[in-house]
Amino acid sequence: MHKIALEEIKNCYSNHSICFLKPEQTVILEPLKDNGFERKGRFDFLLETKGRELVGFEVLTRPSKGKLKRKLSYAKEAQKFVFVLPENSLELYRRMEKRPFEKIKKDHCFPKEFSSQSLQAWLLDLKEKKVVEKNVFSKVFNVKA
Repeated sequence: MHKIALEEIKNCYSNHSICFLKPEQTVILEPLKDNGFERKGRFDFLLETKGRELVGFEVLTRPSKGKLKRKLSYAKEAQKFVFVLPENSLELYRRMEKRPFEKIKKDHCFPKEFSSQSLQAWLLDLKEKKVVEKNVFSKVFNVKA
């Protein structure tokens, strides 16, 4: 998954002037409210463009709501944050297409912290080895308003 994500990052940002693209970039995160100790975290990929835009990428092969919530604290360290996930993961949280005159049931939702426009989701088809969907996280998954 990491190789597919890296190739897609290079394709997406080929027309931008990339200063650096670092794998496993360590960052210092805000301390937890409980203990006040500094925490370290790592982006799977951290990209910086000439315009000083930082884009963090987190590739999760077996994502869960809890893992995504923990990794969300990394989003404060970059202007844009991208979750790279397998296409068929988190199906309970996926947004369904609206059909006219049909009521859509939204049982499973992510908390409102996931509604940021700078938070994105890329869905990978592992058989085809390509990205099948790229969008703002709240347009791919159900997020509480």
